[in-house]
Amino acid sequence: MTNPWLEYLQDLNQKIFENLEEINTTEFQKRPGSRKKVFEEEEKSYLQQLPQTRFKLAEWRTAKVQLNYYNQVERMYYSVPYDYVRENVDIRLTTDLIEVYFKEVRIASHKRLYGEIGPCPRTHWLR
Repeated sequence: MTNPWLEYLQDLNQKIFENLEEINTTEFQKRPGSRKKVFEEEEKSYLQQLPQTRFKLAEWRTAKVQLNYYNQVERMYYSVPYDYVRENVDIRLTTDLIEVYFKEVRIASHKRLYGEIGPCPRTHWLR
């Protein structure tokens, strides 16, 4: 596989897959062993099982709670308890959830809304 000229990444991946066993069992030049031996003897014991729940990408924003107890996120309004009016809060956005944090404590959680401008009901406060 020395200096192969491949036009597409898919072709390169296919070429690597075809030569994978040879690549992994070839002895190192400057140290004893091969990739396969190093994995089996040093690294394999550190592997852990994958978590049951999938990781969700999240976006974080900061905002100041408005006088009407709402934060605006992408033209949708999400309520927070009145105790936090004029306070700076952190907002965690996922594809299906909005969480509002004050000093690292979650104070509100809402299903994320999409569509026309509008408020979210004040029923999702955490007390």
